[in-house]
Amino acid sequence: MKTKSFVLLIAALVVVGCASKGTVVTTQPLAAKTSDFKTMLINISSQVPGAEMEKTKLESMLVSTLRQNRKFEKVIAGSVADAEEVSVDLHVNVTILKVRRVTSGDRVMVGALAGRAKLLCDVELVNAADSTKIGAFRAQGKSSGGSVFAKGTDQAIRRAAEKIIEYINKNF
Repeated sequence: MKTKSFVLLIAALVVVGCASKGTVVTTQPLAAKTSDFKTMLINISSQVPGAEMEKTKLESMLVSTLRQNRKFEKVIAGSVADAEEVSVDLHVNVTILKVRRVTSGDRVMVGALAGRAKLLCDVELVNAADSTKIGAFRAQGKSSGGSVFAKGTDQAIRRAAEKIIEYINKNF
């Protein structure tokens, strides 16, 4: 009976795995009346060499979701903004600090042992009128893990984007 229970427990862990998750840690509390901001520009940069794909996907997720939420009159992607000064109230500067990639190929080759994909970002909120930083936080996204069915880097990017959006929606 103990052997059967142990096998069932292991099977359940393999199938379920660890859920994906994200976290936010405030590094500088907001220091401005956030209801004054109606338009935003999202700038994505990276300290990780070769993170172009992650930058592009993160920017796309942030811009499209924030536009759909309609909390702001205008949300502009920094990658498509004109070289000239763009008229916005708030700059959201996202810097990718760390990326741990897990591809579908990794999952096929080593399964659960590929681990969890991770994306760690610093986010600064800057008042465009006077270039003062009004707040900052760190967001992290992790993919599911612990099973051969776990997801990869895209899920980690999605979780980080969700945490950034959640922070903005909660505070603006």
